[in-house]
Amino acid sequence: MSKTKKSRGYDIGGSKYSFDIVNDKIAGIRKADDNGQFGNSLVNEYLNPRLSTFGDIAASSEALNAYNIAKHGSNKNSYEDSAVQATSAELQDYFNEQDKKSTNQAPISGDFLPSNPDFRGAGNNKKYKPYEYTRDKGDVYAYPSDINTDQDHLKIQKWEYVRPNVNQSKPNQGRANQDTNVAGDSVKGSKLQGSVLLPMPKVVDVNGADWGENKITAFGLGALGASEGLGKLIGLTPGLTNEEREKQTKALDRLKSEGQFGSGFGSKEERENFRKALGSAASVSVTSGVAGLAGNALGTQISPDTFLARTGGAVLNPNAEMLFQGPVIRDFNFSFLMIARSEYEGKQIRKIIKWFKKGMAPKFRNTTLIKSPDIFTLEYRNAGGLLKTVNRFNPGGLALTTVNVDYAPSGYWSAYRDSQPVAVKMDLNFTELRPIYEKDQKDDDVFRGSDSVGF
Repeated sequence: MSKTKKSRGYDIGGSKYSFDIVNDKIAGIRKADDNGQFGNSLVNEYLNPRLSTFGDIAASSEALNAYNIAKHGSNKNSYEDSAVQATSAELQDYFNEQDKKSTNQAPISGDFLPSNPDFRGAGNNKKYKPYEYTRDKGDVYAYPSDINTDQDHLKIQKWEYVRPNVNQSKPNQGRANQDTNVAGDSVKGSKLQGSVLLPMPKVVDVNGADWGENKITAFGLGALGASEGLGKLIGLTPGLTNEEREKQTKALDRLKSEGQFGSGFGSKEERENFRKALGSAASVSVTSGVAGLAGNALGTQISPDTFLARTGGAVLNPNAEMLFQGPVIRDFNFSFLMIARSEYEGKQIRKIIKWFKKGMAPKFRNTTLIKSPDIFTLEYRNAGGLLKTVNRFNPGGLALTTVNVDYAPSGYWSAYRDSQPVAVKMDLNFTELRPIYEKDQKDDDVFRGSDSVGF
């Protein structure tokens, strides 16, 4: 015969939990309602042991304390350093048993019944089941309220923004498990503010790199390819006489013969042609510069290319190329149409909207400084964990830049008796806090396999 003991409630991460100890093993974990009460909820209070939250709560110091009190009472000398859990099968069986009891015994409240008499969704004899997920810290909201976490869904968590370093633009720092990677370190050590679970949206990811056109004339090429002294040797400086240029050419030949320049610098003839071209371009630049000054004096603008085109039918070669300019930080836009099927679900929708609004709002400190808003982490998940078939988000966090809520998406006002809109359309725009680097994609292969689509 099983021996069951129920612990008192413990505050863990802003919520209250109690533990069921069966045959000196932790077999179940309950979460109190919004008023901190156990046994008054209309839905199953027990955490599903298949979810990561169960393991986190079971590994807490509060769970160990509850375990020792249930097993050893006041004999603190016998207290153990770690709590014993029931087997996976026993945990699941216990959860299923409690869930069945809740379904059979709990009365149905008006909060769970449709406020619209024409509602034909779940039926008036069906009670909504709760959403079991990460409840270790902060509040958890979900739409729909009876969402099935075994199916694909979007999990959004809110974190306090902290900066441990002045430079947060870094790839994964080599942690053993990329699921714990907080590359960019924006959320490292911060406090989890809660979670929202939403159905899978339209999934699109755009990875990019910023490449831009770059133009450089012969003068720029000379500056890039040689030092200032070498530039003088090959005649970059305008105004040199032929005798001075000849001396510099001989000096350049002497440097090459002494091994100070490699053979790749070119033959004597090639160097001489290059010197002449640069010398000619420099002379043209000086001349066009004088023309520009004269034009300015007369109230007009004369560019070097204008001067060259009108006097010689040519322009400076721009030597145009596409060059890498820098990384691109990704944006993600989501749209959710939320239809309130009951008064309870209407409340959930309102809480979700306010949750996002509070998270994106800056925090006033004083008349001099304001603190950064909270940041968010996003994951596409199902019962098996992170999805490999769609992109991952930067685990360093994302900023919520805009929340756009349309309370009449059909074009006209339609609401229930409590004025809750029948449908609400919520658009969320997120921006990652740092770029995705090559190392992040390589680490994704290591931690998640080559069949993942990566970030």
